[in-house]
Amino acid sequence: MLNAPTTRRPLVLAAVMAAMFMIAIEATIVSTAMPQIAGQLGDLHLYAWVFASFLLTQTATTVVFGKLSDLYGRRPVLLFGIAVFLVGSLLCGIAWSMPSLILFRLVQGVGAGAIQPVSMTVVGDLYAARERGRVQGYLASVWGVSSVAGPLAGGLIVGHLSWPWIFWINLPVGVLAAVLFLLFLREEVERKPRRIDVIGAALFTVAIAALMIALTETSAAPALAVAAGLTFLAAIALFVLQERRAADPMLDFALWGQRPILTANAATLLSGMAIIGLTAFLPMYVQGVLRQSPLVAGFTLTLMVLGWPIGATTAARSFVRFGLRPVLLLGAALLPIGATAFVALGPETSPVVAAASSRTGRR
Repeated sequence: MLNAPTTRRPLVLAAVMAAMFMIAIEATIVSTAMPQIAGQLGDLHLYAWVFASFLLTQTATTVVFGKLSDLYGRRPVLLFGIAVFLVGSLLCGIAWSMPSLILFRLVQGVGAGAIQPVSMTVVGDLYAARERGRVQGYLASVWGVSSVAGPLAGGLIVGHLSWPWIFWINLPVGVLAAVLFLLFLREEVERKPRRIDVIGAALFTVAIAALMIALTETSAAPALAVAAGLTFLAAIALFVLQERRAADPMLDFALWGQRPILTANAATLLSGMAIIGLTAFLPMYVQGVLRQSPLVAGFTLTLMVLGWPIGATTAARSFVRFGLRPVLLLGAALLPIGATAFVALGPETSPVVAAASSRTGRR
């Protein structure tokens, strides 16, 4: 249980925002630089794995680190996650080939798997329900600022420095977050006779890895994709069975029986697939197909993601006035409109049109 006095909450919140900034900016800043990275390192066919590897380990370890934070406290898990993320960032900057970059992105993803869920848990521990709406607005602004600043920063860094700096800029931010957590995050950990469900964690990791391979290699290696898909089905079935019989499961499936939780997670999954796909490949389209510079690609991605802070700000105010359901339905309706318009783009399309087409779904 956290024991930070009220006067220290702003400093802990600042640490949370700094840690989340690293994770949030990673997607857009790396996307802008990836065409140059692929051009220098080669193995263009592995382009998608630079993003998939990060998401793989982040997703696979989120549940594990969430459980570890319950057992051993928030602060040690956060400090470990920041340390791993910074090591991964440092190594990404010295990658000598695309496989090595993918390997180091796996390391980054492990760190992100600890930082993101536990940071949100810290906010829930520190702030009462009546205060969380305001705090969530602050956190949404972090993602909004990151989504706008990331593409521009990526374009400027690639144009004036070199691509390793898109990873190394995480170092001072991560050190600042770690110092703030170390100094101001106080907690009293309640020691309970619990243990980690190692079998469940292993099955979940195998399932996520197999799903990533199945989705990423569908065109390049259909046979491998089918085998990975079958592995995913088997692993996820065994995971469900394991969790139902485990004394202290990784996931409480009783929660998934609640319709709001199930619907919210399904919507997050589908919208995340669309948004991450657009973010990853729009810079490649602008630079590779439209033959524009990295800076133009950065501006294009920035125009696309402007809908994020606008939507977050508008939604935060609209929740109180109209309720959650109408606002969420509006967002769910706008997302496929933007994604459908993106499909119609061609080799003669203006970068501004490309950005505007995909921006619709961000609002």
